[in-house]
Amino acid sequence: MNEDEVLNRAVASYTAQGWVLIYKTRPIADGAIGGVDAILMKQNPWRFTFIDAKGSAETKEKRSGGFTNCLGALLKRIRLEHGYTSNEAVDRFVPSGDFTAEDYRERLVEHGTHKNSEYVLALTPDMRQTVITALDPALAALLHISVVLVSDTSVDKMQW
Repeated sequence: MNEDEVLNRAVASYTAQGWVLIYKTRPIADGAIGGVDAILMKQNPWRFTFIDAKGSAETKEKRSGGFTNCLGALLKRIRLEHGYTSNEAVDRFVPSGDFTAEDYRERLVEHGTHKNSEYVLALTPDMRQTVITALDPALAALLHISVVLVSDTSVDKMQW
């Protein structure tokens, strides 16, 4: 399963739970964009979910590198005191009837703090052992980091 498939399935899982997609990177085939792959939002109270996805990797070394890259993209977005000043491409924000792209960016700056956010690594099941080995569950909880394992048939949140 490639990165775009993992991302699309993870986003669909969150939107099915009432989250609204406000940002999504372009497909890998169109050229990678630095930054998180998707941002979702809920209102009342304001909450955000940042998702970074990685597709299947055939070797232990590639899985480790992909995991580290994914985790780094999320860590760079954690803001403890001030909201997130988005580095994502403005043209990739998804306007809706209620909000323009700039409205979403303003909400992120105002409300996109750690206490209001979840940071999700969307990975394929072949990454399970890498996650278990590399990510301390207490640290993941402290940082609001979650891992979802995405397959052709399911999106399962890892439980520690």
